[in-house]
Amino acid sequence: MRIFVTLGTQKQPFTRLLSYLEEMEIDESIIVQNGNTIFESKKMKFLGFITREEMQKEIRKADLIITHGGGGSIFEALQLQKKVICVPRRKRYGEHINDHQMEIVLYLSQKKYIILCEEKESLKAAISNINNIKLKKYEPHIETFVDHMEKIVDDLLKIS
Repeated sequence: MRIFVTLGTQKQPFTRLLSYLEEMEIDESIIVQNGNTIFESKKMKFLGFITREEMQKEIRKADLIITHGGGGSIFEALQLQKKVICVPRRKRYGEHINDHQMEIVLYLSQKKYIILCEEKESLKAAISNINNIKLKKYEPHIETFVDHMEKIVDDLLKIS
């Protein structure tokens, strides 16, 4: 199995997800779009920043996508009909400026399009059981999604 991990382009590092993967016994090929996150590993190959075309190529080649909670990364994988595990960046760990990624990921996981993992143990369980996990096929309903995301953003702006 080939695993593609994408961390996005945020300036804040996201070593938590890579640490979880590093600590697990995974024999699979792991390719990582790591952006600004510097991490040393003997089991992962890092690509740094890549173009959208390179991202699509890596997603197509992968059997499983593990991503942060960025909408672009998630929807790119869903549109290519890949199974997606999301570990959202969290404000409390200094991984992002707010928790909007959690809102996006929570919504999509409740709809059964993706798998939400917040801790190492849930990520480990999801990876080891990925072939038995049934997810809904993503069919873009952009108007409904945009309405929902606008509400989330409005709510976050009220909090800030």
